[in-house]
Amino acid sequence: MMKRLLHLVGVLILTIGMTVQLTSCKETQLEVGVAYMNSECPIDCGSGLAIVGVTLEDRGVVFQCEVEESITGFVNVKDFDNPIFKEGLLLAITPSTEDNPEMKLFVDAIKETNTNIVFHFLAKKSGETNEIVIRPSDLQ
Repeated sequence: MMKRLLHLVGVLILTIGMTVQLTSCKETQLEVGVAYMNSECPIDCGSGLAIVGVTLEDRGVVFQCEVEESITGFVNVKDFDNPIFKEGLLLAITPSTEDNPEMKLFVDAIKETNTNIVFHFLAKKSGETNEIVIRPSDLQ
């Protein structure tokens, strides 16, 4: 599970880091980054996980993730709803800002605009959904 999580987060960080451009407006940084990430979809994260869309909504930057249950080994997407999974996402996002200035700009834009990061998981076979929300205050 952690291997799949780290692979997913690694792909997300790489994609986010490549997308954020230097601008003076934090909202524009988010909009440009989200538009670029969405244009790269679908992103195969391996192990039955794929990012099929990225949008900027009122509730935050939303990553639409499809889960192929037969490949992931999860009984259902409700299994994603645990503190270890969220901690893994946070640990993967936060350290990368030190070595990745684009990621730092993205995280700063999220904090300054008080925007959540929402991972919306949809099980392809069963249709079940689950979400993990990372709030700006969760980010270091």
